[in-house]
Amino acid sequence: MLNILIINLSMPTINLGKSKPRDRTIAKDKYQSIYQSKTWRRLRQAKFATNPLCEVCEAKGIVKQTDEIHHIVPFEIDMSLVYEWDNLLSVCIDCHKELHKHLKIPTKAIKTT
Repeated sequence: MLNILIINLSMPTINLGKSKPRDRTIAKDKYQSIYQSKTWRRLRQAKFATNPLCEVCEAKGIVKQTDEIHHIVPFEIDMSLVYEWDNLLSVCIDCHKELHKHLKIPTKAIKTT
């Protein structure tokens, strides 16, 4: 049994999934400082406290706990809205995934300021 373990551990790892584009990884790193800031953490906690239920599910008549805080207008579109209360949406994990699944950011819409 130990020999099998050693053989399995020495086998190469094959990544069958799609790799992330490098520019997306760089963008993710860029925004981590925002997510780690005291301002964001306080705002996020306040949004959780104010809207403990998923706002998308509530609109459908479903009661589900909030798991994430979603930016309605993403960073890539307008960095000035990062800490704006009205740009935040309390959502469950499923709704957050769906929002991002359908989110498309046209290159022309990205602000450079």
